[in-house]
Amino acid sequence: MLHDERLKSLPVPTMEQTARFAEHVADNHSWYKHLPFFPPGASFVFFPNPHAGRGVRAEGERFVVYDVERGNYFDHHSWLSTVEYLAQFGHWDYWVDDNPRVLNPQPGPWLYSADGSHGELLPDDLKGQWSCRLTAFLKPAPQMFSLRPRQLQKEADAFIAASRRPHSRPLGLFIQGTEAEDPAFERYWALVRELPRALGSPRNASLYEFMESEVWTQRELILATLQQVRSAWASGF
Repeated sequence: MLHDERLKSLPVPTMEQTARFAEHVADNHSWYKHLPFFPPGASFVFFPNPHAGRGVRAEGERFVVYDVERGNYFDHHSWLSTVEYLAQFGHWDYWVDDNPRVLNPQPGPWLYSADGSHGELLPDDLKGQWSCRLTAFLKPAPQMFSLRPRQLQKEADAFIAASRRPHSRPLGLFIQGTEAEDPAFERYWALVRELPRALGSPRNASLYEFMESEVWTQRELILATLQQVRSAWASGF
């Protein structure tokens, strides 16, 4: 399998490259537009990719992997060339999965053979081990509440309903695979209590405090997950 054949041979990124990649992921999109407001959020899968920073296109039944000479955010979600990407981040890559905001989700992430003859999906067990769940507060903005008030209320109602079912508190902002209850539960209940005032006045001080705190909580979670994957990577998975 490709992940056995190729991933183990990739050089392990340095701690500096890993920290830079964590910042890159957090800042790569206006996440408040793309992620759910409440847990369980969406799954972010972090993985070593032989073609990190490169482009892939289909030509008939083959896949052509090519170096990006000049970054294009809309094509590659990065303004970096392949050379710059690898220098900054090594072979780190990520994939957003299981996102309720996406109506027609695509399978992924894909890995491609060296000769372009075939591709395969990263195995589900590795996706589960190499992921964490994040919400819109990864990169919030004050206008997020006024831009999507109906969606905010709908997702709040779903969070409340799920939380009230026996043994079904939302599991979200922690590294997947642990059995501990989501530590974000009480934090997001505090947000629920602030919603009526938040929708009426986005400059609510408690709301700002929550937003600022949650940004750093989620950034730290990304870095912790990357470090966990990096340790597995260094030991040959």
